[in-house]
Amino acid sequence: MRALRSRYALGLVGALVALAFIGAALGAYQHRFTRAVMVTVDAPRAGLLMDAGSAVKLRGITVGTVRGVTEQDGHAVLTVALQPGATNGIPSGVTARIMPTSVVGGKYVDLLAPATHGSTAITAGAVIPADDRVPETEDLFQQLVQVLDAVPVDRLDVALSSLSNTLQGRGQRLGTFLSRLDHYLVALNGHAGQISTDLTRAAPVLQTYAAVSPQLQHLLADSTTVGGTLVARRGDLRALLRTFAVTGDTADQVVQSLRTSLPSMLRRMEPVTRLLADYAPQYPCMFETWASQVTNNRSFGYAKPGAQVLVTVQPGQDGYQYPRDLPRFVDGVGPRCYDLPDMKGVTRAPRFIHFDDGEHAIGTDDGAAPNKQPVTVFPPVTKQGKR
Repeated sequence: MRALRSRYALGLVGALVALAFIGAALGAYQHRFTRAVMVTVDAPRAGLLMDAGSAVKLRGITVGTVRGVTEQDGHAVLTVALQPGATNGIPSGVTARIMPTSVVGGKYVDLLAPATHGSTAITAGAVIPADDRVPETEDLFQQLVQVLDAVPVDRLDVALSSLSNTLQGRGQRLGTFLSRLDHYLVALNGHAGQISTDLTRAAPVLQTYAAVSPQLQHLLADSTTVGGTLVARRGDLRALLRTFAVTGDTADQVVQSLRTSLPSMLRRMEPVTRLLADYAPQYPCMFETWASQVTNNRSFGYAKPGAQVLVTVQPGQDGYQYPRDLPRFVDGVGPRCYDLPDMKGVTRAPRFIHFDDGEHAIGTDDGAAPNKQPVTVFPPVTKQGKR
């Protein structure tokens, strides 16, 4: 009996030792005996495959593990144990995100250090916020299921069959098209900078168009009214156009009739026009002198409107002979205003200029000796006076 009790005691001790060994192994696996700084990560969700023991990383380096995941008010609360030696490099303003290791693999907690932070390190009991910007695989499948539920299966089958029939036998052409498209995209990629600059410069232009869009709308509305008026008066417009056609034909006939004579007339007028242009500075004082003579001329002791003309009698000459008596253009005496239009008090002696004007003296039959008669010309003045 005593031996039996000894066996039972030994068995119980062995079982306790085995349980203690298993508990110690589990505790060591779960880091129960390792000192840690306990913090909490508050995430909108943890997703699938986020279990206890998942890694917690900062800049790709493991700084702790996940001890547990619970749900509280619709949020996932992750209990995180940080390594005591790593907390000095973790700032107090750190944030977190739940990242997958692969498409179907487990997840880990990625800590994100702020761009600017102080020297305060994270402490035990801190709550680290986490965002929800990382897409989950189950979300993609859920959206795909929603799309498939919204699309009728029979219509989807018809659409896929039509697409298959359309592409059947056209694989080579489709491949050629895709190759050319790739070539165009590669060439276009080289001008990406210029395209970006053009788009940037287009922004002010589009803003200007947007600013004047009300005026453009009013213009289009007015154009509609004008167009309606033209449609209503299309008969009158047609008659006006016919009148223009008849006028154009008449003008064409006039131009055709003047095709030869008009250029000749313009060529003959060119020297006269050039001469008038050369003497243009003399016209104002000449017209002012005529005006003053007409209004202020005194003849026979009383005022009488009119023009004063000096007429002289010249010696007789031979009759006109061609080409001896062809007139010659006298150059070098203009344009000048002299003392015109203010001729009052002019007592200076006239200046004589001898020039060949084509005139011949009496008795010169050979036409070789021109008559160089003295011509009275008043000397020029620098200032033009007015009455």
